[in-house]
Amino acid sequence: MWNSLPVLLLMSAPPVGAPDLAFKVAVPGASASGVYATGKAPAEIRRGVKGKGSPALTVELKVSGSTRCGVLQMTTNGPADGIEWHTFAVLCKPGTATFRTEATRLPWSAATLPSIRLCNGLSPALAEGDDCDRFEPPRGS
Repeated sequence: MWNSLPVLLLMSAPPVGAPDLAFKVAVPGASASGVYATGKAPAEIRRGVKGKGSPALTVELKVSGSTRCGVLQMTTNGPADGIEWHTFAVLCKPGTATFRTEATRLPWSAATLPSIRLCNGLSPALAEGDDCDRFEPPRGS
């Protein structure tokens, strides 16, 4: 009979969050390093700036060229599910600044984190999309 057999119930530990995802990008006259807070960060950081559950993205931008602007952009979902680049940080003088924003996951590719790119130029408008270095997070991260 079925009810006379011993029952073994295996319980697993709750899944551990993925580790935070660090990155570096560099172009002549500017560099940036940052981290997507996806894992072990305190809950208020993992929730992001607006507290919606999207990971926070913290980036340190350094500009070393005296006539350059460093522009940080991330991918967003554009019209007709296209990709658009959204500027979230600009530094147009030598120095270092830290920026924090929310990294809204893209709705395709297993809800992947947005790509980041650092561009440089003589002004923010001239920097966008011209001379750039890009970081693309692994799918599903």
